[in-house]
Amino acid sequence: MKHDSRQEMKGGKINYSESADSFSQKTVGRIKAFLFHKYTRTIVKIVIPFIILFYLFSSLNLSLIKHNMLSTNIPIFAISFIFLCARNVVGAYRSKALLMYKGFPYSLAILTKYYFIGNFFNLFLPAVVGRDIARGYYLYTSSSGKKETISSIVVERFIGTSALVILSLFSVFLAFILGLEIFDNTVIKSITIIFGVSVVFFSLFFNRKTHDIVETIIPSFARKKLDPAVKFIQDIFSYNRAPGILFSTLISSILFQIIGVLSTYLIAVSLGSVQPCLYFFILLPVIWLAGLLPVSINGLGIREGSFVFLFRSTGMSEEMAMTIGLLWSIQTIGLGLIGGLLFTLGKKNNLKVIQSN
Repeated sequence: MKHDSRQEMKGGKINYSESADSFSQKTVGRIKAFLFHKYTRTIVKIVIPFIILFYLFSSLNLSLIKHNMLSTNIPIFAISFIFLCARNVVGAYRSKALLMYKGFPYSLAILTKYYFIGNFFNLFLPAVVGRDIARGYYLYTSSSGKKETISSIVVERFIGTSALVILSLFSVFLAFILGLEIFDNTVIKSITIIFGVSVVFFSLFFNRKTHDIVETIIPSFARKKLDPAVKFIQDIFSYNRAPGILFSTLISSILFQIIGVLSTYLIAVSLGSVQPCLYFFILLPVIWLAGLLPVSINGLGIREGSFVFLFRSTGMSEEMAMTIGLLWSIQTIGLGLIGGLLFTLGKKNNLKVIQSN
């Protein structure tokens, strides 16, 4: 009898169940390979923003959005962009403090340059992720491959996220004190609950005992097999031994976020919006966190959709919210172009050094 590799014979009978299992496993494997293929991910990051933007533009009054953009107060819009650029300096100062703790004395000017170059790479990657990857590359190579420079970026990102949550919650509290009826807003109520719970998680990072707990829960056999990963985790939590550095970094992170909020608020003012500033402090952290989702390039589509969805709950027109989102995107592109210029000049300088040698 001929042997059929696709079917197994047991007692003269075909075992269809095992054949079906084999077929399903192969199918699942192919689906996984397709979903996790780099080209598939790229296509998804292009298609999703396109769908969101198509829906927004087809459902909103385009002539009103055009009118809003044409009536933008240019001087106020320019001041807003200056704020956005100054934000990078604060971010560089925050990075400098963390690196200095690990013994890397980078200048504020160099770290500011890395921030701008990171903004350039943000144009092609999920928001903030591109900036962190670019900064990580420059810090890692300029420090001769010291992994502590990478862990400083992870800590900086964690503290920066904590600052967003704290800023939003404090703004909710301040708005309540000032008499704004914010808890009648279901969206803000949900944000308050979610961020309130997350504060408990973030506070664990700032606890000195967390480092000791991490040391205890990692089994000895895992330390040998996963030595690089274990050391990286240990290096991240080693910052808990320096509460002063963590606190100053948190303060500078809050200032970093405040400048970002004020920059966006000035865009709204340039359009003639009269929405209370506190709403921006409450909602913008959510929009920025949504932009971190790896489903679009530079948060495109996600950001504009978040602007419309969140700010319409405060009484702002959807067209005004969309215009603010679009102008903010234009500013981030401008920031990226400055970074691209610095990146290009840096490559030319490196080439000159190589040629001279």
